[in-house]
Amino acid sequence: MKNQLSQYLQYVKDSEKVVITEHNKVIAEITSPSKEVTNTDVEIELEKLAATGKLVKAKRNKALQHFDSSILLAIILDEKRKDEALKLWNGASIRVSSILLKLETITVLRRTFEHNKTKLESNWITKKITALHEYLKEVNFRIIDEDIEKIIALKKEISKCKTLDAIHIATALEFSSLIPTSDFYLYTFDKNMSELAKSCKFKVNTLEEENCI
Repeated sequence: MKNQLSQYLQYVKDSEKVVITEHNKVIAEITSPSKEVTNTDVEIELEKLAATGKLVKAKRNKALQHFDSSILLAIILDEKRKDEALKLWNGASIRVSSILLKLETITVLRRTFEHNKTKLESNWITKKITALHEYLKEVNFRIIDEDIEKIIALKKEISKCKTLDAIHIATALEFSSLIPTSDFYLYTFDKNMSELAKSCKFKVNTLEEENCI
C-alpha cells in the first residue's frame, strides 16, 4: 500500500472509501472527513469570489426592526389586525426586542386562557405557547441591565410612558445606536409608543385607527 499511497489518497479525495484488509479481514477504512456545509462556509466562498471580481454580491437590507408585544400578540391571538402584523413580521430582515417581549407575551396568553377557560379548548394554552416560541426563535433579545437603566435615567422623553414601555424604548435606543437612524424601525400597535418612537426619530409602521390600542 505504501508504494501506491498517493493513488489511494486520490481515491479518498474523489469521495471514495479505501478499505484496508489483513488476511481477508477488514482492519481499517480511509474516508474523507464528513463536513456539513453551513451558511458560514457559503459566505466565505462568496466573499472569496467577490474579492476576485468574479461575483457581484447582492445588496442586503441590514435594517433592524424592533417589535413590541402588540405585534406578536396580534398574530398569536388571531386579532383582526393579524394580517397587518404578519406583513410587518415577515417583511423584517433582523428582528430585535427587549427580553420583555417574551415575558409580556407569555403572561398575556396565560391571562387570556384563565379568563376564558370555559370558552377555550383545554389544549389552547399549550398550542398558543408552542406557536409563540417558534416566533420568539426569530428575535434577537436584549437583556435588561445597567446600560438600559442608564438610558432610562438620562432620556427625559422616556418619562412620558409606562415602565414597561420605557424599557422597550430604552432598548430600541441602544439598538438604534448600532446603525444609521434611517435603518431602524419600531413596530407597534400602541399609539403612545408610536408617538414616543417618532420623538426618538425612529421609523414606525403606519397606524390605522382600527388597529390602535
